[in-house]
Amino acid sequence: MPIHSIRLAGPWYFSQSAECPPRPPDVARHDRHELPFSLPVEKSARLQRFFQRPIRLDPREAVRVRIVATRPVLRASLDEHPLNLTRQPDGLLAPLPLPLTGRHCLTLDFAPADAGTGPPSSGELQEVWLDFLGTDLADS
Repeated sequence: MPIHSIRLAGPWYFSQSAECPPRPPDVARHDRHELPFSLPVEKSARLQRFFQRPIRLDPREAVRVRIVATRPVLRASLDEHPLNLTRQPDGLLAPLPLPLTGRHCLTLDFAPADAGTGPPSSGELQEVWLDFLGTDLADS
């Protein structure tokens, strides 16, 4: 079965503290952004995206998140549960807990840019996708 993907373009809610709990959209209306999003250089950044369970999603279907960013993701979580990110050629991948039900909050934390030897670069969160992998992986 081919992979079906949904792009989580926005709205993403931005804050400059990785200590903030997830903020509901009605509290963070002024911090709404679309992807790609330029990350601040000198401060940590937290981006959060709320999404609903897709209506036609089979409860047994395996789902993963795919993240493409030019700055390393310090932490990723779904509903405040840590995700196990692995680096792949097409981005960072992490399986999501099954089953997806109701409403969820995906949180991505980024550390400040490393100055290294040259001027620090802000980096970008370029794309985030939910990949629906079918029921074959969920049954194994």
